Amino acid sequence: MKGPPRSSNSNRISKERIMDEHLDERLDEHPIDPQQFCLERLEFDEGARTKSVPTPDQLPPRLSREQIVGGGAATGVLSPELQHSATLEAVFAQNEDLMARLKVSLRRLTQAEQEIDSLRRENRKLAGLKDSTAMTAMVIEEKEARWLERFRKLEQENLNLQEKTRTVIFLQDRVARFKKYQERIRTTVKPFVHQLKSFAESLAQEIQNLNSELALREHEIADLKASRLKKEEETQENLRRLMEQQTQLVHQFENERILLMDETTRLRARTAQLELENGRIEDLRRREDELTNLVVSLKREKETTYRESLENHSGLKIECGQLRGQNTVLQSQIEDLKVQAAALGGEKDRLSHHNSQMHEQLASLRLMWTEQGQEIEKLRAGGQALEKINCELSRQLNQFRQS
Repeated sequence: MKGPPRSSNSNRISKERIMDEHLDERLDEHPIDPQQFCLERLEFDEGARTKSVPTPDQLPPRLSREQIVGGGAATGVLSPELQHSATLEAVFAQNEDLMARLKVSLRRLTQAEQEIDSLRRENRKLAGLKDSTAMTAMVIEEKEARWLERFRKLEQENLNLQEKTRTVIFLQDRVARFKKYQERIRTTVKPFVHQLKSFAESLAQEIQNLNSELALREHEIADLKASRLKKEEETQENLRRLMEQQTQLVHQFENERILLMDETTRLRARTAQLELENGRIEDLRRREDELTNLVVSLKREKETTYRESLENHSGLKIECGQLRGQNTVLQSQIEDLKVQAAALGGEKDRLSHHNSQMHEQLASLRLMWTEQGQEIEKLRAGGQALEKINCELSRQLNQFRQS
């Protein structure tokens, strides 16, 4: 739109300058509202046949026929009063539009900050989950060390059982030597046979009884050997199964440790990415401050003079276009942040599922540990039974030796 027509009359120009100086003095003495100031600056010389322009919340007075005709009805040009009112209303409408868009941008930035705070809380929860997983790994390592100690004790007990078995074999060899010695005595003491016939018959009966008892003992020894071989086979099978379980536990522990290390690395990378996003948010905040300063400067420029606002009208349009572009960029960045927040929610669900799997694996490890303890108790009971049998056999051999 074109500005008001300028008169070449020097008196009019001097009057306008005097009015400007008078307005400056009034502003220094009594500050007034900028909108009122702008409206007062729009008052012109009475010689131009114009009146004060109404504010946007007031209805303009009805134009008389003389104003319409005097305003250039013959030439088709509107009066200066109508031109000033329409221009001012357009400037105010643009200002209100800019303020509304700025409020929307501020609300969206506040929502983005709230989402960032929730992401930070989620990051702290993930850090606590990582610490609890590390503590679980330490507990598993300690249990594995205890299990290895029990395994070494079981091997020592097996060695003790083997030593006792060798002792039984040695005693069997001594019994065989005693039998040979008895046979040798029987063949070499023939002169005394007649003298000792009666005694020999009694001894024969006793020897027969002893032979039957010895046969019974030999049968028991054979049963003990078979039982010992069976126990040794069971012990070897249990040891082999325990070694396999130990190997499986070690492999499983190594795999879990590798998975936890990968998870920790991914979480660190995600934390770095969140820090970068935080930097972007800080940049957006700085940009918001710049926009606020820009709006303030626009208000100040608007409050200077009406003529400068008309001359800078095209510049304001360009600035409005830039602000619209910047607002669009901010909206796209906020949408990206929402997408990233949704991705973080999926990551949280996946970590929760992984945590439940870890708890299930820990429960299975505890069950396997209980079963291994039961098997070790069974082996101990078998070893104690073998030890009792060996003690009984030693006692019977001592009785036989004394008799």
